[in-house]
Amino acid sequence: MDESALAELAVNAVVGEVTKGGVSAVLSWLRSRLIGASGQEAAAKIAERPDAKSAQLALQAQLLELLEMPGFAAELRAILGQPTATTIYAAQTATGTSGSVNQVQGSGNTIGNR
Repeated sequence: MDESALAELAVNAVVGEVTKGGVSAVLSWLRSRLIGASGQEAAAKIAERPDAKSAQLALQAQLLELLEMPGFAAELRAILGQPTATTIYAAQTATGTSGSVNQVQGSGNTIGNR
């Protein structure tokens, strides 16, 4: 997931929580990390009018700035319950002229003719 999509996901989480009439845990966490008057203003706007596109865009812009900071994306993914990126190395060597080779990672996968 790229930074723009992650920022949009966070804004949607805040909007969903605030619209339901509850205190947004995501927004509370973000307020402690938003920088300067413009960051706090974006948080106030989204809390007052979560359905306003301008408020959503203001918060998203602030998030994109924060996502440039090392470690922020991992923290945000954890708050949102999103998996973090992992790198997996897999190598395979096949010799011969017949047969097939399949390599699968994960669970619940099926290989074969359908």
